[in-house]
Formats: sequence, C-alpha cells, structure tokens
Amino acid sequence: MPAAQKMHAIDSPSTQYGPLAPEAAVNKFISMLENGSPWYPALLHIISRWTAPDEILNGKLKVYLIDGEAFDWLALAERLIISAEHLVPRDEAERLVLFGIAPALSRTGEDEIAFEAAIGASKYRAFLNYQYGVIVEQLVLAA
Repeated sequence: MPAAQKMHAIDSPSTQYGPLAPEAAVNKFISMLENGSPWYPALLHIISRWTAPDEILNGKLKVYLIDGEAFDWLALAERLIISAEHLVPRDEAERLVLFGIAPALSRTGEDEIAFEAAIGASKYRAFLNYQYGVIVEQLVLAA
C-alpha cells in the first residue's frame, strides 16, 4: 500500500470536514488562528484531518507515520506550529513540542479522552503504537 494510502487508511476524518493534504492543512490552520480559534483545539482539528504520512519539507524528509502504524503526533504538531509560529503562544508551543505538555482540553481532567476524540480513534491508536512501540523501546535501549 502506498504511504499516502496508509495514513488515509488509519485516518477517518469526519466527512463533514474531509481530509487535508499538507499545504491545505497549513493554510486551514493559519486561517483558523487568524479567525480567533484557540490554537490547541485548532491544531488537533487539523491533525485529525491530515492525511500525509510523511512529506519533504525544505529538502528534508519529515515522517509522521512510521510503518503505517505508529503516529508521531508531536512531529506533526511541531511542523504545524512552525508554519503558524507568529499566531501560537511561544511558551505553550515550546511546552508542547519540547516536553509533550499540552494545554488542557477539558476542565474535568479527562484530557486523554478529549485528545482521542479530537484526533480520532484511528490516529489515537496509531499514537499509542508510537508511545508504546517507539518511545518505550528507546527508553529500554537507553537503560
């Protein structure tokens, strides 16, 4: 299966919104921010619609979906934040990209549930694959 189809296969964006290729996603993200949308929910909305498993950006390969199974959402978040850098609070963006600390999504303390709902079940499963397959393996190898 071609890489572009792999991401689309795990991605089930709402038919109300539809999938977005990289350039359209960046433009939509910037537009949402310029129109007053809070940056973090807008970011997750765009991530839920993103379909490219990887892309060449400024001559470098950026991989967001590893082997069609493991979704590095922070790499994609960083890519989107950089594209709209002047519209995203720097301190919050740095906390997210550098430390994985996101602004709260809900006031009930159920941020993980809200995160899953925001990016969609398929991407959330791929995110868990990344967490448990890539991050944990890196920690074990470093130990």
